[in-house]
Amino acid sequence: MEDFFETMGNFVTFSEECKKDVRAVIQKHSYEKNEIIARKGKVCERMWFISKGIARLYFQKGEKEVTEVILTEGYFVSSIESFLTRQPSERQVQVLE
Repeated sequence: MEDFFETMGNFVTFSEECKKDVRAVIQKHSYEKNEIIARKGKVCERMWFISKGIARLYFQKGEKEVTEVILTEGYFVSSIESFLTRQPSERQVQVLE
């Protein structure tokens, strides 16, 4: 959790009370290698902060998978358009490591 605050600390200052409130709503999860955590055709319900590992955001173009971005530790990943608009996603998020 401290890596989250360290990364976000580059943009905002958290009071201890604010950190306590954030800790109350953020959940830590572990995922398996190659697990799909956001699926095409579903509304993306979350944003993930990568504290350890690598993830990719990708979409299908015909028979091919097109990787839009690969994200590493200290970054957020989501199908952001779906997350914000509450519309089904055209992209998927896969845990690579």
